[in-house]
Amino acid sequence: MYDEDGALWISIKDLAERKGVSKQAISQRVQKLEAAGLIVVRQNGKFREVDLVSYDRAVGETGNVFREQTAETKADLASGVGSKKLRDAQADRAGYEARLKELDLAERLGNLVPIRGEHGLEAALLKISGELIRELGSQMNWMPDIMEASGKGEAALRRVLREKITELRTRVATRLNDLAASVGDGPFDVEIRDPD
Repeated sequence: MYDEDGALWISIKDLAERKGVSKQAISQRVQKLEAAGLIVVRQNGKFREVDLVSYDRAVGETGNVFREQTAETKADLASGVGSKKLRDAQADRAGYEARLKELDLAERLGNLVPIRGEHGLEAALLKISGELIRELGSQMNWMPDIMEASGKGEAALRRVLREKITELRTRVATRLNDLAASVGDGPFDVEIRDPD
């Protein structure tokens, strides 16, 4: 069933049935796609579920299931089963196509980013964290200047600390700008301002 975000969540078992393959084969494929950050899987009670549209998009098989389903429901209609099944199939297809277009637009706008994998958010956050930790570790090098300034009084100590903090902020901004420039094509301007 579609959720409030337009995702069509189905169980791994139902996905296997729709695709005409074993549950084990689908489970393995879903695990690989999830590990690569291409799809999101959620737990619903004792069942794992996947968004059908995201899955189909990730494997390049959009729309085929609904062609088959429409043919089945037209046959049911011709045999006198009724039009409710056809209406449901048409509504499912409309929801599926709307979700597919939404994901395509999000990707074109740059709003669709993988979580895992070499180009995912996790890798980016690890790189950023590493750069920040390296720069923040440099504070121990301040000790000689701090000790010298502390002998000259509170005003001198405050001035040295302010200078060191400004230098640190500048180095952090430079590192983040360099990191951003290494993965993108536009001008970047990471600025770290004083919290005044």
